[in-house]
Amino acid sequence: MPDHADEDSNFDAEEAVRVIRTNTISKKSRDVYDGSIAQMLKWFYDNKRHLLTEQFIQYGITYGFAKADIRRFLADAPSNAPVKFEDFNVQDFMEWIVSVRKEDGSTPTYSTYNCRRAGLFNLFRDYKQDIAPLQSELKTHFRGLQRTKTQALANGEGRVKIGKDALEFALCLLLMKSAKPDYVFTHCFMTYCWNLM
Repeated sequence: MPDHADEDSNFDAEEAVRVIRTNTISKKSRDVYDGSIAQMLKWFYDNKRHLLTEQFIQYGITYGFAKADIRRFLADAPSNAPVKFEDFNVQDFMEWIVSVRKEDGSTPTYSTYNCRRAGLFNLFRDYKQDIAPLQSELKTHFRGLQRTKTQALANGEGRVKIGKDALEFALCLLLMKSAKPDYVFTHCFMTYCWNLM
């Protein structure tokens, strides 16, 4: 006998599918992507308003363009698109990318730019738009951006930091001296591996 859902039940299949779709990425990643897209949309409002939908512009005028306000608008995806995807091009996105600055006014790292690109991919995915026509051009621009950042670092602009900070020997000695005698393995490990941490 086929299994039929009770028509009087409160089960909302459409909502269940929406929840499954939003769980394609972790909450932390979604927060990062939405924050990035909120910055981009605010910049578009100030500099390239023709790329935004009238609905998003009216929402922003009514509720504001703070990150939290824009995130509430984005929560309605895939309906109520904030941008006119048919008019969206890589040049506009890259103009925003090169305008991004840290709080101290310096340019961010390449990984920060890469995160912004991932946010763009997520925006297209959330609104069920095909980003494939833009991917090749985005890849070319980001290859040039990476080379530019690498050359700037080679010329002494910015700070090079790869990996974690080393554990100082003095701190290692302090930790070993304060360790209880029961922690023999910890003592041995720190004695032989302090320079690898």
